[in-house]
Formats: sequence, C-alpha cells, structure tokens
Amino acid sequence: MSNNRRRLAGALVLLMLLAPITNAATTSWAGPSTVNTSGGETTLTGFRAPGNATIMDGWAHITDSPMAASQTPGDVMDIFVLENGTASGTTTDYRNGNLTLVDDQSLNTITDFDRGNYSIVMNSDYDPGPEEIIRLKFENSSGYTPHLSCGGLKGYNLTSGYDDNKNGQLDPNEVIDTDYLCTTNQTVQGGNGRAQNGTVVNGSFQYTQLPLAEGDANCPFGGKSVTYGNDYGYYYDDDTSLNATETDGTLYYCNRDTYWAATNLDLGGTINGAEQTLSFGVIPAQASQGSVVMATKPGTGIGAGNDTWITIPSFSVPSYNLRNNYFLSFDHWYHLDGSNGGAWLEYRAGGDGNPWTWIATDGGYPSYIDSTNIDVNGAPTGQLPVFTGATHSGWQSETLNLSNLFSDPNLNNSVSVEFRFRVWTSSTSAVVPGLFIDDVKY
Repeated sequence: MSNNRRRLAGALVLLMLLAPITNAATTSWAGPSTVNTSGGETTLTGFRAPGNATIMDGWAHITDSPMAASQTPGDVMDIFVLENGTASGTTTDYRNGNLTLVDDQSLNTITDFDRGNYSIVMNSDYDPGPEEIIRLKFENSSGYTPHLSCGGLKGYNLTSGYDDNKNGQLDPNEVIDTDYLCTTNQTVQGGNGRAQNGTVVNGSFQYTQLPLAEGDANCPFGGKSVTYGNDYGYYYDDDTSLNATETDGTLYYCNRDTYWAATNLDLGGTINGAEQTLSFGVIPAQASQGSVVMATKPGTGIGAGNDTWITIPSFSVPSYNLRNNYFLSFDHWYHLDGSNGGAWLEYRAGGDGNPWTWIATDGGYPSYIDSTNIDVNGAPTGQLPVFTGATHSGWQSETLNLSNLFSDPNLNNSVSVEFRFRVWTSSTSAVVPGLFIDDVKY
C-alpha cells in the first residue's frame, strides 16, 4: 500500500473515532392524559427530548370530550395553545425561532373541532310516533248531490287525519276532522250572454292545495293549506281560475310535532361530569356509547299531554334451538315529572296488525303511575309500572331475556318482533327532559 493510501485510511479511521454517535428516536408525550384548566390557563411539560437533540417534527392527537367546569363548548379549540409552545432548555433554530406543533395537513387533518356547521339526522330505520304528517282525502271524489250541508247543492267531504297504522292511506278510524266544501250559486248580472241576466247558475267548485313549511304562522311544524271556492268565469270573462271574489275560504291542516330526534348532546347546558343541566332538567353530558343518542325533544324538553314512542327496526326471531343467550339490551337516561309521566317498553310480534304489548325488562320498573287515561295493552291491573322520577336517573343499563319471552306458547312460532320505547306525560306535567336512549343491542 502506498504512503498516500495509508495516510487516507488513517484519517478516515480517526474521523470515525472522533465523530459523535448520531441516531434517531421518537419522543412520546410526557404530559398528563387529561388537562383540567378550570376555566383558566395551565402550563405543563408535554415532550422531553434528549440533550443535544434536534426536533425535526412533532404532532399531538387531541379528543374533544366535554369536561366538568369547562366554559368552552367541546367542539371549539384554541389553536394557539399549540402554536405558542415554550422551548425549555432547547434552541429553536429549526423553525425560525418558534416551537410549533401546528398540523401541516400532510399527515393529519383535525376534523372534530366544528363550530356548529353540522346537522345530525336520525336514521330513517327508527320510526317515531305518533305519525306527524297530516293527510287529506275526499270521502267521495264525485261529491254528494244534494249535500245536507250545502243547501241542496253538490258538496264534498274533505277528511283529514294521520296515518297512524302507516299503511299509506287514511283509514276511516284515523279521520280526525271532516270539512264540508260546497258548490254555490249566484244570479247572473252583466254577464257575457251565455246566460241571461237574472238567471241563477251554479259555480264550478275548485280548490288548490299547497304545502306549508315548518315555522309557518298557522302550522308551526308544517302542513298543508287548501284554498277553495266556485268559479263563474264561464258566464263572465272566461277566466276559469279562482279570483278574490270567487274564493270561499282557506283551510289549514297542520303536521304534529316530531317528539324524537338524534342528538350529540351539544345543547349548551352547564356540564358537571356526566351531567348537563338545562333550564328544564338534567340530561346526559355525553352518550353512554359513541357520540349520538336518541331522545325526546332534545334541547327543549317534552311538555304536558303527550303520548309518543320510537320504534326500533324489526328483526327476525331465530328458531327455538338457536335461542341461546338471546337478549335485548339498551342504555337509558330518564327525567320525568314523577307521577305525571312515565316511560316503558312495548313489543309487537308478527308485524303490522298485531297489538303493541307492555313488557317489563329483566330488572323490572322502579315506579308506578295511574293508568286511567293511558291506553296500554298487556300491563298488570292497577297502577302502571314505568320508569319515571322527578330527578334524573343517570345512565342505566337494561336487559330483556328474549329466550324467555318467546318461550310463551303464543309467541313460540313468531318469526319477527319489533320493540318500541313509549313516553307518556299527563295534562299537568311540567316540561321535562324525558327519555334518552343509547347502545341498543339485540
């Protein structure tokens, strides 16, 4: 080996011996898993890096669960808590004097810190009741001549009601009201010659139906309007549409309130641990599982004189030899007005046409209410066992042994079953939160 090569090899060996050892590592979060600021500011040590290390990159994953004493909604985040970190015992040359943990969008995207620009819609598989959409139907599209309410002229019976059995039509037992719309007549004066002046002629009955949006002054939950009258244009100006003098009236048919909705419980209440206090009662601060629950009138409460329910999707009943550990389970939170309200579970085997029947969960019901004014099938005689209380229950878990239910000879051959949660309030009930349901399993 030449002297030059020996000198080069020696220099390389010496350089390797004198150079510091360099390696790469990941520094994990060294701070607490939760931070309670109590509404103020908190400084803490988040990451620790070895001496003489250069921080090349960093990121943080943050959840938005509501915490006690928080004065900031759970979906709002102050990004400056990440931008304005403090470099303790380090240099900041790599980021131009700033220690930053701002998401650069290359690895992560913060998606859970909405400022309210979202909507939550309940899955259409869950069916609230009673039916809220008003239906109209002429009892006889040809009318009746003579009509008893129309002075011997033709008249029409316009019926209205709600399709409570959900068969797609308005059945006679579902009719709530009937309006009588009449053909009228008048004496021709100054006509176009088709009828001599002084001749009594009948009008041409007409009507127009229009939808009403939610928030309408006459129908707060939406509905329909029907404007009706009798046209005489054939005898005057040949205008066959109703004008102001030919219109006899406008009727309003209103949808009912929808008492059930899905909610993420971001309702602006005062949060204390698992509880959220609103003006009318205490509701959950968070779901028992996941982020969304089903509830009666979330954010506004359910008032007096209501009988409402939510039906979960129908499911098949397995054959007898497969009914092992066959259960229905759910979590619920209730806050009603004591004896002025109650919630309970009902079932229907075999589909439409069969009656809904009251049923007790495995743990039973803790309270009783007067059932005199409640139409409920299958309940024990006397007072009705229900879930109720003038104070909130907190999240509770319930089960129903379906193997036992379908051991009944009358149900043993059932191939399908539906369940619904029913809530009733008396005519003197205060406005209360009602019922919250989550984590239904079967």
